[in-house]
Amino acid sequence: MVRSRLEPDDQPAITVVKQYDPISSIACYPAQLNQVFFHLLVNAIDAIRSRLEQEPAIAPQITLTARQFDPDTLEIAIADNGIGINEQAQAHLFNPFFSNKPIGQGTGLGLSICYQIIHDTHQGEITVTSQPGQGAAFTIHLPTTLPLGEA
Repeated sequence: MVRSRLEPDDQPAITVVKQYDPISSIACYPAQLNQVFFHLLVNAIDAIRSRLEQEPAIAPQITLTARQFDPDTLEIAIADNGIGINEQAQAHLFNPFFSNKPIGQGTGLGLSICYQIIHDTHQGEITVTSQPGQGAAFTIHLPTTLPLGEA
């Protein structure tokens, strides 16, 4: 579903760079994590498309990384070179109904749901770093194990 949005007819294709180190397996809810990754990718594509409207000469790119952060934690990051997110908006990104998108283009629930899946369900952490005009990076830290009976 994301692939068709990476290569539209009216704008340059977005390059996806994959940097995957060997990682351990984790106890998790895969469908929920897929929902998180899908939402973050769609947001990254939207941010890049918005920047391309202002700066058509950029080379649009999303970088996906996965690595063993420490023996008990995986780190997964999705970074883009889109429009970026200002500091004031970053403070509210994971709040329900907050949207950084133009009116009518976002519900403000996606990142809130991502936060719940990562933080509440998987006891992990999701953070964002961004500079307006330079893109954004969402970093997820997931424990390799969940308390007994939770996965």
